[in-house]
Amino acid sequence: MIAAADPEGFRGIEHVSTLIEFDVIQLHFDADEIVFANRGALVLCTAARMIDVAALLKNSVEGYSSLPTDEANKLVACLRGEDAIAAGEPAALDQIYAAALA
Repeated sequence: MIAAADPEGFRGIEHVSTLIEFDVIQLHFDADEIVFANRGALVLCTAARMIDVAALLKNSVEGYSSLPTDEANKLVACLRGEDAIAAGEPAALDQIYAAALA
């Protein structure tokens, strides 16, 4: 898992502040699952138990931890490189290697 702020700027991801109320729907399964949603987003759906989001963000929920920001940035850089390869940019592989070794 990575913090929501870490991929900011990748594929149009941006922070948006809002003051409007909205509903949140949580899916629960017999076991923890990660599901695809909305054009490739991966969403953690926990088993039939509640996980405190504040505790999750502090990496204090057993079995879950987030990548540190520097490692999350490397991951996003590699994803950018994969996008560049898919777009046919020849130097993209060098970009992935550089990001992974940084």
